[in-house]
Amino acid sequence: MLWRGATYNQIHNNEILNNEVCGVGISANSDYTCLKWNIIKNNQFGIYTQIGLSDGMGYPDFINAYNNIISYNDYGIYLGLQSSKNKFILNNITDNEVGLFIASASNNNRIWKNNFINNKLQATFDTIFFNIWIRNYWDNRSINLGPKIIKGTIKNIPWKPLINWINLDLFPSKKPHNIKQ
Repeated sequence: MLWRGATYNQIHNNEILNNEVCGVGISANSDYTCLKWNIIKNNQFGIYTQIGLSDGMGYPDFINAYNNIISYNDYGIYLGLQSSKNKFILNNITDNEVGLFIASASNNNRIWKNNFINNKLQATFDTIFFNIWIRNYWDNRSINLGPKIIKGTIKNIPWKPLINWINLDLFPSKKPHNIKQ
C-alpha cells in the first residue's frame, strides 16, 4: 500500500499474490506510480486507488500500468473516486469478477491495448467522462464489427437519480494482444 504522497514509485517484476484486500493499493497523492511486468493475482482488488479527502491529501493520479497480468481478483483494477489521468496499456486482465471498475469523477484515463478475457464483467463505470478506450481486446464481443459498448451508470442528475450510460472502445482489437511478461 502506497500511503499519502508516496510519489514516483516503480513497482516492477513482482508476484503479488493472495492478499486479503489489495494487491497494490495506491492512496492519495501517490502520483506518478509505474507498475510493469507484475503478476497480480488472488486479491480482493488487484490494483486499487483511493482518495484521501478526510485528511486533505487529494487523489491518486498519473498511475501507469504496463504489461501486467491481473487475474483471479474480485476486481482486477478498481479506480476509486477522482482517480484521473492514469494509463493502463498492454495488460492481461483475465478471470476476475470485474476486470475494470472506474468510480465517479475518474476522468481522462487511457485504457489502451489491454486483453479483457474471461472476466464475469469485463468493465463498468459510475459517473465518468472523457476516458479513452482504444484497441482493447474483448473476448465477449458477439459481433466482431464496430465499437465495443461498455455499460455503466450516471448518478446525481437532479431530475433522475440514476441513468444507464455507455462508453465506447471505438476501435477494439479483433485478436488478443501479444503481451510479453
